[in-house]
Amino acid sequence: MTAATSMTIKELLELAALDAFGLLDEYEGALYTESFHHAPATVQDDIKRLQAQIASDESLLPIDEPDPALRDRVLAAVAKAIEADSSKLAPLATIGRPRRTAPETAQRVLSASGQFWRAASFVLAGTLLATAYLWSDSYRASQQIATLALMNITDAQLTQLVGPTITEFLKDTSAVRITLTPTKSGDPSWANVFVKEDGSAFLLFEGLPRSEDSAYKLQVVERANGHIEHVHSFDGTGLTFGGVHMDAIGLTAAVLAAATWQITDLAGTVLLTSA
Repeated sequence: MTAATSMTIKELLELAALDAFGLLDEYEGALYTESFHHAPATVQDDIKRLQAQIASDESLLPIDEPDPALRDRVLAAVAKAIEADSSKLAPLATIGRPRRTAPETAQRVLSASGQFWRAASFVLAGTLLATAYLWSDSYRASQQIATLALMNITDAQLTQLVGPTITEFLKDTSAVRITLTPTKSGDPSWANVFVKEDGSAFLLFEGLPRSEDSAYKLQVVERANGHIEHVHSFDGTGLTFGGVHMDAIGLTAAVLAAATWQITDLAGTVLLTSA
């Protein structure tokens, strides 16, 4: 670039504001960019600082609010551009051996944007399936751990730890068993709630840190309306089994069938939850 076609340092500084706001025409913009790259490093740093100050000056922003319909016009223009680009790719579909299709099917053309959203839907569906599988696998593993823990302890030991009432619930074949799994990965705690037909219930748990003053709460959340029903408050027993007998929980069978059981701390954080 010769001196006749390059800008001086003074011109670079004077046009820095116009360049920052993109107000230079095509020729001036190209000349400014080329001159900037040929300027000394110290001059480039000065121009960058100057343009940064100009771009961050909110007093230079217009006070007018954009037209509310501007968003719709922009989206419409983008959609139109996508359709135009998609139509240019149409001849690619004719390459190769033609496939015999029904008359109605042959008239359907899937645009590039449609292909994108279709692919995105498949990815999203796959992600949801993987998440559901991992969650169900974790739920089954936690249920197996709870079952093994109960199998590896004698009735006498369990009675000594949580009271003789637990055997009534374990031997009652009509009692409903609800398994609660931890919400945090790696948490070894678990809990089971046994509910008998007469409305009495027994909470059996392990792994909740030892506490006092009823630090944990057992509650039921109705899925239909999100209503939370407090069932009982209790303390954690640490690494040993803990048990709480509840004479009557005051919930109907219909509510229990369509509800989620949870154990929370005093702050309301859900520690264990049922399916």
